[in-house]
Amino acid sequence: VLMSYIVHLVGMTKDGYIGLDDKLPFEIPEDLKNFKSLTEDSLVCMGFKTFESIFNNYTKDQTQFLPGRKVTVVCSTEEKAVKRTAEFPVDNVLFVSQKMFTSLVHRNSRPVIIVGGSILYEMFRPNLVIATAVDTLAVSETDEVIITDKVHTRKSDSKVLVSYPYFKRLQTDWNELSFRTEKSTSGLEYTYKVYHPLN
Repeated sequence: VLMSYIVHLVGMTKDGYIGLDDKLPFEIPEDLKNFKSLTEDSLVCMGFKTFESIFNNYTKDQTQFLPGRKVTVVCSTEEKAVKRTAEFPVDNVLFVSQKMFTSLVHRNSRPVIIVGGSILYEMFRPNLVIATAVDTLAVSETDEVIITDKVHTRKSDSKVLVSYPYFKRLQTDWNELSFRTEKSTSGLEYTYKVYHPLN
């Protein structure tokens, strides 16, 4: 029996993409502030690629990572977790193997917030999805996606796209509550939405 309450925190385009060549497929500085307030004092979990992307692209002071939060970074094996602990000596970050993380989730009674990437989202079905739905397409109507071995590549520039694994299901079997729509300083509109399963 899964005791934990799983929350997926996700920012995605209108066509369901959450990543473009290891970065977000959009720029919304305001959403990074919202991310901070939603995750404060929570157990925040992410895969190593997501950690690396935030660390390299969005972290100014690399001795601190998402201050004020406990962060668990899930690595595929115990060896990788040990290696990365030595590589990234950041106080509030715990690197664990997938096996260890699964047992942590089963024992944890507080909500577990998963913030990416797609493998971790797929492993743990959410009880709740908090989404920033961005009014932009990662793939334009004139462009197309080439899929080989589960890898999505944008034809126009060969950039690798990462999709949110529950995107299609959210449109059909989940209840959607839309909150405010805002306009970013980057010019993009985005809407905060909450989804919960109908059954």
